[in-house]
Amino acid sequence: MSEALQRITVCGLGKLGTCVAACLAARGFEVVGIDIDRQKVESLRKGVAPVQEPKLQEMIEASGDRLNATSDFSEALATSQACFFVIPTPSLPDGSFSNDHLLKSLHEVARQVKQRGHENFLFVINSTVTPGSCDAVVKPLLEQLLNGKCGQDFGLCYNPEFIALGDVVRGLLEPDFVLIGESDACSGDLLSDLYSRFTANAAPVERMSLASAELAKISLNCAVTMKISFANQLSAVCAKFPNADARAILKAIGRDRRIGHEYLKLGLGFGGPCFIDCSPGVWLCQSLAERGHPVFAHDYQAGEVASSIFTNGRVTVCETPADVLQKDCSAFAITCPWPGYKDLFRSVAARGIPRGSVVIDPWSVLDQVPTALDKVRHVTGLD
Repeated sequence: MSEALQRITVCGLGKLGTCVAACLAARGFEVVGIDIDRQKVESLRKGVAPVQEPKLQEMIEASGDRLNATSDFSEALATSQACFFVIPTPSLPDGSFSNDHLLKSLHEVARQVKQRGHENFLFVINSTVTPGSCDAVVKPLLEQLLNGKCGQDFGLCYNPEFIALGDVVRGLLEPDFVLIGESDACSGDLLSDLYSRFTANAAPVERMSLASAELAKISLNCAVTMKISFANQLSAVCAKFPNADARAILKAIGRDRRIGHEYLKLGLGFGGPCFIDCSPGVWLCQSLAERGHPVFAHDYQAGEVASSIFTNGRVTVCETPADVLQKDCSAFAITCPWPGYKDLFRSVAARGIPRGSVVIDPWSVLDQVPTALDKVRHVTGLD
């Protein structure tokens, strides 16, 4: 077995990649993050979180000198043993995922690995990809670029995370399980050993083929959103029957161990970059705009994606949620359960949300912020 992984490169410092880098460093690994966005790099070098995420700043501060950042691939790969690729793979019109950004990063990393003669280097794909990508696209590409054999000269693993934005740090350190798709047993052993030292809850590790892991990631996403969609469909059925209570029904059937209560709740059906294209939050903005209402939106999870969706000029995408609250609006809708909105509403409570405003909060995010809701109508649930 190769030397245990200790020196890690994290390629991509977005909302997930930054958390991965900081958490690894906080747990004792030597980490270099790389991103083409120099502002993110400089922020991380100064010890300041470049993105908003609860507990991220604490992880950065706990990392000490084990966490660094750069925009130079040569510097990032100087002594690295493995690279985690946390790169955007946006959805395409046919429902598949684009590998363009991922492949560009793989090219750069492979070039440095070959130049430096790194042996048994481990490539770890964290991004969501279309099933079959690792075997049909990534592995042949790396074998060509490195002039070597996968499983002998280098290793490849598919290792997606199952997290909720707003709860990323806890999700990384205390996952329900770790999923590893491996090109070979040695590569799987190395990554499994890393997680034994990384997670704080001795999370079980599920190891399988690359293709099986790719399908497992998509399957879990579908299963979670299916439960939410089922709950919402039940609510629609209950609306046709006097005195039918969807919440009472869901509470009851959720006690069956085959079903469970997790995500079996009424709510805005999707949240997170993986589901942004079909987010009811997007639908709500578009519907209001089409009816002539001025709409100001902020997407904590994927602001750059939101900007690309609202291209007709009817919806103004704000850089921060505070910008939205500063607008002269009569209603505010919170369409995802990001805990940061609690802190945001606390901070604006002193200024005061416009008297008589309606705050639509189906996730009950603001239940613990009573002072922020004085003199406004707070609507929870989806009734």
